[in-house]
Amino acid sequence: MILGDFKFSIRTAANQGFKRSTDYNNAKIDRIGELPYFQRLGISGDKIDIDGVFYPDFTGNYKTIDNLRTSALANHPHVLITDAGDVLGAFVISNISETQSHFKPDGTPRKIEFSLSLERTSEESSETLSGFLSVASNLLERLIKW
Repeated sequence: MILGDFKFSIRTAANQGFKRSTDYNNAKIDRIGELPYFQRLGISGDKIDIDGVFYPDFTGNYKTIDNLRTSALANHPHVLITDAGDVLGAFVISNISETQSHFKPDGTPRKIEFSLSLERTSEESSETLSGFLSVASNLLERLIKW
């Protein structure tokens, strides 16, 4: 899976779980003597939670989560692409949590578990969409070479 320019893998941080929740906005219209009618107004939210783990001694990088936090601070949408190559859309990082464990004598963790919460953002502008498609194309090329 790829989020922006970050690829989830054993070499960086492996994703262990994926949860998606989509909220649909419906207006309820009551009718006399009938069941109510619901009119679909669109999607009011699309959220994804990704759980994962990495072992800094194996990856050689203790800054993986810090890099994701820096990316989240930029508040730019990131293209999310599945391992099958499906582009799920543009998402912003809304939450990052981590749990460190199995500490070395110097206090550095041997294991870091993390959870990312993503929220889908609008892709309505053609400039934004073409930029996302360009990035997605480049990432897919990198994924194939990986």
